[in-house]
Amino acid sequence: FFSLLMVAWTSSFTAALPTRTCGTCHQSKPRGMFSNKQWAKPQRKCVACITGQQPAPPSPPSLDPRPQMNVLGFEGLTCCTDWPQLKKGEPPNAQSAIFNPLIACALGSIEDHCTAEQLQFAQQWWAAALPAWPRWVAQLRDAGVATWRQELIAQAKGTPNPLVHKAKGCGTVPHFQGRMQMQVLALVPDVSCQLDACIFCLYSQKALSQSTNVQGEGSGGSSGSRGGGAGAAAT
Repeated sequence: FFSLLMVAWTSSFTAALPTRTCGTCHQSKPRGMFSNKQWAKPQRKCVACITGQQPAPPSPPSLDPRPQMNVLGFEGLTCCTDWPQLKKGEPPNAQSAIFNPLIACALGSIEDHCTAEQLQFAQQWWAAALPAWPRWVAQLRDAGVATWRQELIAQAKGTPNPLVHKAKGCGTVPHFQGRMQMQVLALVPDVSCQLDACIFCLYSQKALSQSTNVQGEGSGGSSGSRGGGAGAAAT
């Protein structure tokens, strides 16, 4: 008898609760199924509908081949021509967004930042943008970058860099100290020099394109060479 009484009382109490109709699923739902903001709206959405409409996780970055250009002064060295450009039309003052992923690829997986699988994907992505990337990674490993691992990670601070440029969900890299970034890359001077030249070309597409057009006009329409130089920095 007591159980029946409780069921009847609960049903009566529930029926007395205020309800409103969700404008998405068109079901009448109690106050607890709406946020304060949604409850006050004429066209409201219940919690279930809002949760179900959350944006899907981002698609993984493409590994498709990317258009390339030669880097002047370095035979066989190329970089992609579709790199996101900055408003000022030149490289940013700091290059941690590129330096740190390269160092991470040479170091290997880093706990709480990137796994072996994420590093493998990142290597493919960066190789599409900078075909010399796998060679740089191998050269840094041969030069003993692993001996820097503990110190690099211990002194890292600040916001981690994405392992894949501007991509979410693909792993991160600790923000290694700028001075140490430069020291590690200097283990192989050729890598440091080639990387600087590629970075200049990556971020200077508009200027390089204009230079090519001017050279072409000056030589009767023939296409000029495209290239760049060094001058990157880490922070």
